[in-house]
Amino acid sequence: MSVPQVQVVSAISHRDPQLQCFGDTTRHRVRIVAGSKVYMTKKSNRLSWHETFTITKILDEIQLARSTAETNLASAGDVLTGLQTIVGRLQTVMDVVDEASQIHPVVSVAWTFMSSVVKALGTQTEMDKKIAELVTAMNDAYSFVDTVESLNPLTRQLEEQIKATLQQTIECAMFIREYFGNGFMERTAINAFDGQASASIESFTKQFKYLQAARTESAIVHTMGISKVILGVTKATQGYVLDLIRAQALELALRPIDVNMADRPSCLPQTRTVLVTDISARMMAADEHNLVWVYGVAGCGKSTVATSLANFFRHQRRLGAFLSFDRESQASAPHHVVRILASQLARFDHAIEHELWQVVDQNPSITLSTIADQFRELIFEPLRNVVSHGTLSMIGPIVIILDGLDECGTTAEREQLFFTLKSQLPLLPKSVRILITSRAEVDIMRTLDNPDVDVQRVDMNAYPDTDQDIEAFFRVRLEAIRTKNQYLDLPESWPEEEEIVSLVEHAAGLFVWASTICHMIEVAHDPDGRLQSVLEGERSAADTVMDTLYETSLRKSDCDWTDETFVHSFRSIFGVILMGESPITTAVIDGLLGKSLPALSMHTIQHFHVLLSISPEGAISTLHPSLYRFLTDDDRRDAKWYIDPIWHRRQLTFRCLNYVQKRFPRRRTLAEVTDFHKLCEGMSDPLKHASSHWMDYVTLLECKTDGDPVLHKHLSRFFMGAFEDWYNVHAIYWGEAILLSYLDQTLVRWLMVNGKKILGETGSVVVHHWLRGINATRDLRSLDHADQASAVKVIIVSAGTGEV
Repeated sequence: MSVPQVQVVSAISHRDPQLQCFGDTTRHRVRIVAGSKVYMTKKSNRLSWHETFTITKILDEIQLARSTAETNLASAGDVLTGLQTIVGRLQTVMDVVDEASQIHPVVSVAWTFMSSVVKALGTQTEMDKKIAELVTAMNDAYSFVDTVESLNPLTRQLEEQIKATLQQTIECAMFIREYFGNGFMERTAINAFDGQASASIESFTKQFKYLQAARTESAIVHTMGISKVILGVTKATQGYVLDLIRAQALELALRPIDVNMADRPSCLPQTRTVLVTDISARMMAADEHNLVWVYGVAGCGKSTVATSLANFFRHQRRLGAFLSFDRESQASAPHHVVRILASQLARFDHAIEHELWQVVDQNPSITLSTIADQFRELIFEPLRNVVSHGTLSMIGPIVIILDGLDECGTTAEREQLFFTLKSQLPLLPKSVRILITSRAEVDIMRTLDNPDVDVQRVDMNAYPDTDQDIEAFFRVRLEAIRTKNQYLDLPESWPEEEEIVSLVEHAAGLFVWASTICHMIEVAHDPDGRLQSVLEGERSAADTVMDTLYETSLRKSDCDWTDETFVHSFRSIFGVILMGESPITTAVIDGLLGKSLPALSMHTIQHFHVLLSISPEGAISTLHPSLYRFLTDDDRRDAKWYIDPIWHRRQLTFRCLNYVQKRFPRRRTLAEVTDFHKLCEGMSDPLKHASSHWMDYVTLLECKTDGDPVLHKHLSRFFMGAFEDWYNVHAIYWGEAILLSYLDQTLVRWLMVNGKKILGETGSVVVHHWLRGINATRDLRSLDHADQASAVKVIIVSAGTGEV
């Protein structure tokens, strides 16, 4: 309400501090306005009694308006305080409720979302009495928080009641966000919202009071639906709401394939709570980022997370469509996708159903057109119309989930679909929130690598709580197995704490491995015996599952395994990744392999994100330790992806020795090298890696019993060349005594076993002593260190020719 203001008035009998007098005393100018409304304007020599009375009445109205404004300001403070109190109570519930409870993920989402709403409201103060009453009712509904700790563990009945309250809170928070203009609504929908706002507030208030009464009376919330903000269908739309016959006709026109989601597993209690909460908050945020891409390696639990999110948004009545792809399912064919999504959206809301009916009624052959035309007419235009016209039966986000997009046909088959997604996803209303889960396939990355598509990326491989989630998964599943096998008399402490830790380490971040192991233990006649065999490293069904996953991933990587250039690149790159010491980056691979590759290593690696994990720092690691076993298994020697560990380890060693030999800074003495860190700053990543690990690689080599001239050539060149510079630089950093001790424990010890095969008996002894800083022979005792080094070089060279 605008407060009337006296802009100018002369002296009259009714005085007020707001009244200002100006001009001469014989002529009066009066103008009283409120916003654009002019209450009175007067220019006269004198004011009549009626005019004086009118001004007095207006001044009384001013005073009343001021009082009302002050009351509203006080109410605003009360409302914000009330909302903050609710956030605090949600925090209490989250802290107290057992993480195993079914309501823990819901309260986590409710707390996150309500906190964001309170933050968004900020300093907004124009809140009316009904909103204040609603917040009071919400607070009353959370009165159980004061005693929730004493009620823990919660009964199933109380859990259901609290869950209904939490779901209601999320919807109410969305309404409050829209009410104060911080939500999704477009300008054309605001009038419809304003017309229903009062009724919606009353509905929310009534629901919260009902929930409070239900708990007080210990009533079970059986039929408690979530109260939503009903915009109401306009008269024009009411006449076109499809009846059952028309809905069936629409289904026949769309010809969707049934998708069964009933038996899909979701996250177990205590697992993935942080991840699910984070993604839920992103999906409900009223911002421009309406596309979330969750990606990760095979078996990391993407589909399980997607199902949990689908269940959450379905309970909130906000799941517009959910399609999970499976390469073996007909529903996953790219040409079916748009029609299935349109069918689910039609069932979701009558307004969308009406829009779709108009499309198929006017263009019956639309389902035979291109995927791009189908998406535009069956997805984009109907959603745009219902959002912009405000004809949806709800406000806030509509969630569409596409799970396992990499399983949607082959790369060639889905090309048209992906082109359509790339061009039309940016056009969708921002209240249409899309979640995509997939492996990081090349064509998916290219589709989402679009400046017009504002994608929020969630890398499950890098998510910090994965190990904790897998640990919780093992605890829940193994405890269920222990309880189930009552006649085995397994102790309550089974399995032991160190066994849980070992299982988590073996899983290495893969839920598919953890799930397979738990299933093996569950079906075993002796669960503990099966557990011990797993911990002892016995090959198991889990290995078979992983092997199948690897082989399937390699075969469908859309690479030509008959192309020898590609096979050479794959083996060279994966040879470095598997045999190299961490961290291995693409820069290290490109530097060490050099011109032996026809292109940068990423040109090949991009096809195998399903098998590899790349950290934000660029370090490359394998999906799971078992990938090494799979690729180096002698039983698969005939496979194009076979990696010979002995050959590739030797090649990596030679490349590191040669790289240091060619690139390490030369002619460095102890006196010249004063700042090791400054020297290292000038080194490339490949040189740093080769300098740090050449000795590790050398000492892992197994020498041939009849001599090893190739290894001799590389070692002799290195000892006669860059070794002294390398030695001097590292001596200044470590200290010469420590460096000599390290050489003695590594390289010297290895030479004691293998030196004779490479350098001959005399050469081996000389090099041992030289590396230890001891004069080896009487002939060398009179020489200083530099001359000794020269003499040793002669011996090393001679050793290679057998002349020592």
